[in-house]
Amino acid sequence: MNHNSYGNPSYGLGMSYPGNPLAGSSFPNSMYGQGSPMSQGERNARLSGMRNVADGGLTGAWHSDAVSNLDDNFPPSLLDEFKSNKTKCFELSEISGHVVEFSADQYGSRFIQQKLETASVDEKTMAIEVVHLDQQTKMVTELDGQIMRCVRDQNGNHVIQKCIECVPEGEIRFIVSTFYDQVVTLSTHPYGCRVIQRVLEYCHDPKTQQIMMDEILQCVCMLAQDQYGNYVVQHVLEHGKPEERSAIIKELTGQIVQMSQQKFASNVIEKCLCFGTAAERQAIVNEMIGSTDDNEPLQVCCA
Repeated sequence: MNHNSYGNPSYGLGMSYPGNPLAGSSFPNSMYGQGSPMSQGERNARLSGMRNVADGGLTGAWHSDAVSNLDDNFPPSLLDEFKSNKTKCFELSEISGHVVEFSADQYGSRFIQQKLETASVDEKTMAIEVVHLDQQTKMVTELDGQIMRCVRDQNGNHVIQKCIECVPEGEIRFIVSTFYDQVVTLSTHPYGCRVIQRVLEYCHDPKTQQIMMDEILQCVCMLAQDQYGNYVVQHVLEHGKPEERSAIIKELTGQIVQMSQQKFASNVIEKCLCFGTAAERQAIVNEMIGSTDDNEPLQVCCA
């Protein structure tokens, strides 16, 4: 592809054309190009007229009315009304159709979180209810297809976390299933790692737990050394099942010394020593103190 001719293919900008685009037989009376019958004076007069229009000259009143009409056609959004209204007490039911918009806003996001924290079971169900074309929940449908966008948003991720914490697990399967095959990617994201930890903490469905742990274990050594992924591994070591802790420690075995000297992974090894079984802790210490001269500082610390 000749990039000099086509520019950005998404927008068609920067395309070059042979000759002057206003000249030629398609524009016989053009002020540009050869064969134009206009004199220089006529050209200047026409250009002057164009400038008057551009500056608002003859069309000033029309332009003012048009802008006014355009403003009338775009009333303030519900989010704008919510942020500017200091007296009205909004309820979750009133933001139906605007959940994603609210989730991506600092104040709108906090409103949803607070309402989910204090709402009754019926209110939560209603807030996350209806719209799935077959009468499921409103927030479900509004967030459906926007989950990853919200997870990666500095405000939206808090709404997803609060949904996982506060809404019955059966109502948020569509959220959790979005993370399948994305666990490692999200675990290495500054906001995604928080969401994955909430899933591990609040979602007790065996299938969900198995999928999450399988994906974590496949890349546990990489996650342990990642600036965000290490928090996910630490979470499992501290709050997970004994067999999950053992599986992680087994994967790390053989790399304990290397991990202990790495900025983020060292925190993971510390959690292994805190929450592993007596046998697992002893195995870690044995590997750390080893017999090589390189490990002499560790031998002194662990003696």
